[in-house]
Amino acid sequence: ELSKIAASVLYRRGAPQTICRFLETNAQRLITDLQRILRTKKGARSVLISLNDRSFASGLRCAQCKNRSSCDCGFPLAILERNGVPSCTKCGLRHENYRCNYCHSQSLQALRAGNQSWALSIAKSIKGARVLLSDSSNDKNDVVLKEDEITVIIATQGFEPRIYGQDGRYQGYDVIALMGGFAGFNSSSLAKSDQYRRAWTRTLGLARSRKADVLLELERSHVEFSEIVEPRENQGIENLLAERKSLFLPPYSILVEVTGESSALVRLRAALLQDRLFQTPGASIYPVQGERFVIKVGTSARDELLRLMLNMAKLRSAKRLSPIRYRIASEYL
Repeated sequence: ELSKIAASVLYRRGAPQTICRFLETNAQRLITDLQRILRTKKGARSVLISLNDRSFASGLRCAQCKNRSSCDCGFPLAILERNGVPSCTKCGLRHENYRCNYCHSQSLQALRAGNQSWALSIAKSIKGARVLLSDSSNDKNDVVLKEDEITVIIATQGFEPRIYGQDGRYQGYDVIALMGGFAGFNSSSLAKSDQYRRAWTRTLGLARSRKADVLLELERSHVEFSEIVEPRENQGIENLLAERKSLFLPPYSILVEVTGESSALVRLRAALLQDRLFQTPGASIYPVQGERFVIKVGTSARDELLRLMLNMAKLRSAKRLSPIRYRIASEYL
């Protein structure tokens, strides 16, 4: 039904205004990639980093046991500003003296960097760079380049400013980094994926014509990366849905997070790999990390997987083995 509804919606593309060089990146190597481009790209003076997060740290984990930090209501914690205290991303509750729910440690690490954290890291790593923030509370409509100085703009989606030379002429950015692609395009929500597609398209319009380098937080094999680099004529959303289905991306997959003692999870994962459910295309069990691992199956196998997990939990309880917990967790893809 979803494909039938979506089949009537077409994306109409205009003539391309910019010819860019597209490269893949991720959060861990973004700074290294930027340094390499600025070192080799002659005359590059303007960099735009587009994010969908203006907090200081949008995800936290325990520095000791590496478990994700969460509020009593179950939603993750974040730090909204530098030297701030952890607060819930859902209910807003502030945790002045937060202790890990697993090991009770008070030491926290940033799992994902936000706007301010990126600014600090880049300002320290690119010598002599001028770093500016642009978001809903600090909107910079236009920015003028300074001579012999690299200007780095870190902006949330929708607040990316235009860039001009000292003569007042519009220039466009030499380098653009579009972050958040993994979470945005692999979301189980098609509306969120479409929101990212529109936001990235708008930001690409700020690139310097025929000369810009664009870093995408996506793998080259990803459907969206291919579509951005070589858009096809008359691309309809029904074709995109068909590709997502062939790659078992949401909404055609379901994820379940399994938690428990690490040693028990290793044995459990080895046993589950022998089940016929995980011999089917698109089904996989990711490696154990700490006290959790993630299972992914196609949506058609949803009921079979949940029955398997329920029977497993009952069996372990009957044998008085260490408990295993599971929950549907689409946000982990």
